[in-house]
Amino acid sequence: KQAFDVIVKTSGYSYREEENIIRVALGITFDKERESSELAQPVVYRVYKLSFAEPREVKTNVDKLVSKKGKVEVDGRTNSLIVTDIESRHQDIKDLLGILDAPNPQVDIEVRVVDIDYDYGRDLGITWSLSNLRSKRHNVTAAGTLLTPAPSYFDITVGTVRNFAKINAILNFSESEGKTKTIANPRITALNNREAEILGGRKFPVNVLDEAGNLVTRYFEVGTKLKVTPHINSKDEITMDIPAELS
Repeated sequence: KQAFDVIVKTSGYSYREEENIIRVALGITFDKERESSELAQPVVYRVYKLSFAEPREVKTNVDKLVSKKGKVEVDGRTNSLIVTDIESRHQDIKDLLGILDAPNPQVDIEVRVVDIDYDYGRDLGITWSLSNLRSKRHNVTAAGTLLTPAPSYFDITVGTVRNFAKINAILNFSESEGKTKTIANPRITALNNREAEILGGRKFPVNVLDEAGNLVTRYFEVGTKLKVTPHINSKDEITMDIPAELS
């Protein structure tokens, strides 16, 4: 049968087994037969309520499964997809939604913006970019490298850090010595593959005149703005895109 399958497909044909009879024809012939069969079937109306996924995002994938008679609509109020199609296509759609409508993993991100002397930072083994850092539950990778070993009295070699608490311990120690200063320590929860914005700074009020000449207060962001996008793979390892912007 395997040899038969290869011969038929390399010749540009396809085949079907129907009640112990093998039909061989061009693939387009079977496609037309399928379309004719589907056009003769009644359509079924169903509402698929989504628990986690955004219906407008999922609709793009569902549209690829409906027949020529099928139709997919979005009801944002109930977070649902309304599908009208033949029964066999509904089963395909149900199977797909079972995969796509899953909770999106979340990542708790803590940022510590620290004012540190450049030379002192080098003494700690910092080359001002991070890689190969690991938390208890996840691996985290960011652009850059940490190459220079830290002094032994910190009991840590930066670049093979296994616990972010050790990094905080170093910063807390250096801050108590007056060698560093924490400017901001914001936290945020980000969804997998979704960009989250973190401001490591403050919003300062400034009194300005609007177009009508009225005195109004506007807030301007001052500090380091990070746009973080976490990516979690099947092994629960986290890779993050972290472009930074000074404002």
